[in-house]
Amino acid sequence: EGLISDCQVTGTIEVIDQESCGGIAGINNTGGTIQNCSTQMEFVGKAYRVILSSIGGIAGWNGNYDDYSGEISDYESCTIRNCCVKNTYVNSDGSVIVGGITGHNFLNSVITDSYSLAELEGVLVGGIAAYVWDNSSIINCYAAGPMSGEQVGGIVGYLALGEGTEPIVANSFWDIQTTGQADSMGGKGLTTEQMKTVWIFQNAGWADHGWVMEDGVD
Repeated sequence: EGLISDCQVTGTIEVIDQESCGGIAGINNTGGTIQNCSTQMEFVGKAYRVILSSIGGIAGWNGNYDDYSGEISDYESCTIRNCCVKNTYVNSDGSVIVGGITGHNFLNSVITDSYSLAELEGVLVGGIAAYVWDNSSIINCYAAGPMSGEQVGGIVGYLALGEGTEPIVANSFWDIQTTGQADSMGGKGLTTEQMKTVWIFQNAGWADHGWVMEDGVD
């Protein structure tokens, strides 16, 4: 149940084969929280294994990583909040799972009040999270960086619908023009002009979470 808070990280990360890599943490595990952090970096190398390996601008994997057995309700919630990813390039030579904030948002885990401007390339790609598991949630997030891959979503690349409840993707948006993506398994796509329109985000309740916007600017 660790806490990483108020960090800024820049530089280059070498992705080692079969590992999860993130700008702040490889794995945010066992009830951990990452908050008020930002990254600006480049990832080089490759993560191969389809399920276990992933790359994220903040954390490669958000959620209990150690054991897939047991009831879904037994998994502790891990949280990423108030984080941003800027001027980050994630290609890593064809890595499979790549997300702007995290590769995996695992069982019961949460990403909230965060955004990514990262340029993302992979096989399964999501502007916020590539692979989103049962009972997890993404709330009040946005993505606006260019993305490419075999399966790409503006917010979420893939929603895993298993034995638990369907993941929640609420009040989250992506820029369909700057990302180059028209679709996502969750969230709402907006034009660049709409992304700069204050009332859209006010109606989504963002002002209650500390977001500040200037209409027509950001």
